Amino acid sequence: MRRLHPLSPNERFVASGEHAAQHGGVVERWSVHEQMGGALLIRMDRDSRPVDGRSLLAEMWYSMEGSAERLSLRAYGGPQDAFRLARVDAAIFAGSAEVGYSVDEKPRQDVVLPLSHPAAVCPDGTVFGGLAIHWAVQTERRTVLVVHATYNDPCPFCAAALTVSDLPKHIETGSIVVDGRAVSGQRWRWPSAAGFEGDWWLDAHGAVLRYVRPDGSAQTLARYARRVEPIER
Repeated sequence: MRRLHPLSPNERFVASGEHAAQHGGVVERWSVHEQMGGALLIRMDRDSRPVDGRSLLAEMWYSMEGSAERLSLRAYGGPQDAFRLARVDAAIFAGSAEVGYSVDEKPRQDVVLPLSHPAAVCPDGTVFGGLAIHWAVQTERRTVLVVHATYNDPCPFCAAALTVSDLPKHIETGSIVVDGRAVSGQRWRWPSAAGFEGDWWLDAHGAVLRYVRPDGSAQTLARYARRVEPIER
């Protein structure tokens, strides 16, 4: 798994996994590590080089309370794309997000997006979509900051603060087979939030066990590992 920032000696492993497209070709590998003080850093490596030559690396920092504080993305274009490398970095504050991006050697551009803070933040990546749904359910927040890579657009990243009409809906509780074992999960839908269409099966931590899009295509979780949490007495 490739990373924007290497693991530091102070990081403690929390979880890792891999989301693969149903028919192969695109793989998203991710990991969660605890930082000093209890904050979490989620890393993701989306590798679609066998399909179109593209790659996307993303990292998101979460506070101890579970709210997103900052994110970084690096998109690597394929032979058909308008850029070789695009960068985006965002800092999330109470009421706004400061987003800066640059393409290849061009100057950095900065935008400020007003937010109803705290917002569920979702950059490209299945792991981040699951965490955004999980957090929105826990906090009953209806604002989502969505950041997507757009490889053939004058603006390489689409960042928008969306206010949705309702919260994610719980459909059912069941289990999904992950690496040959049944994992308990819940199926959620959030049709009013753009980019979240389809069925999301999440475990108790917000990890996506399976994601089925409206067109029937799916991503499933594999190589799922999670540390054993101490039992509170």
